[in-house]
Amino acid sequence: MKVRMIAAGLALATVAMPAFVSAAEDDAAAEMAATGTAYVAPAAPVATSVVLGANTPIALTLNSPLTTKANYTGDKFSLTVAQDVLVDGHVVIPRGTRAMGLVTYAKGNGSFGKSGKMELAFKYLEFEGRQIPLDGTYYQEGAGNTAGTVGAVLAAGVVGGLVVKGHSAEIVQGKDFSATLLNDVAFVSTDGVIALDAGYRPEPVSMQTETEKERKKRLKAEKKKNKG
Repeated sequence: MKVRMIAAGLALATVAMPAFVSAAEDDAAAEMAATGTAYVAPAAPVATSVVLGANTPIALTLNSPLTTKANYTGDKFSLTVAQDVLVDGHVVIPRGTRAMGLVTYAKGNGSFGKSGKMELAFKYLEFEGRQIPLDGTYYQEGAGNTAGTVGAVLAAGVVGGLVVKGHSAEIVQGKDFSATLLNDVAFVSTDGVIALDAGYRPEPVSMQTETEKERKKRLKAEKKKNKG
């Protein structure tokens, strides 16, 4: 008897449920009609393309000192992006992003007042697991007037074994540099959140340096071009 009563109760509830739901829906529809409002589903996130153009300036700061006393051709060195890089008010490359450079030429100071020389190349940003190529170079020579010192020593001669040496080339930690992006960089912005485009494939970055012969040939060609 109890089983039959429970079954009957469930059957009654099942019959009554649609009527209750229907009444609730009717009330909601009536309320929306009265207030002139309607339920609107939230819009799906919209992704838009953002391009950071080639030659965009990137401010960099040197993380550790460099000197011809301790650094040589082919040495790598690290830098940090010093300022946020923005597109339409949105940060695409944040301050603090790591960058890498390469000592492309280093020659220590020598006799007769010859100063040390160092050439640097800014190579890439380390960003979201990819290397974004940079363009930029810097040249540093030891302090003092090398040519003047050499001339003075030659004029006076080397007396009593005295040898005048030039100064090492030194670049202090925290020195600021400016590099540029080598190519366009593709990003995607989704509701203000910006990330590298998944399809972006940066050009491979070479960390090779010139031989002395190649360097002399290049400098000779550049000198000839500048004269022309």
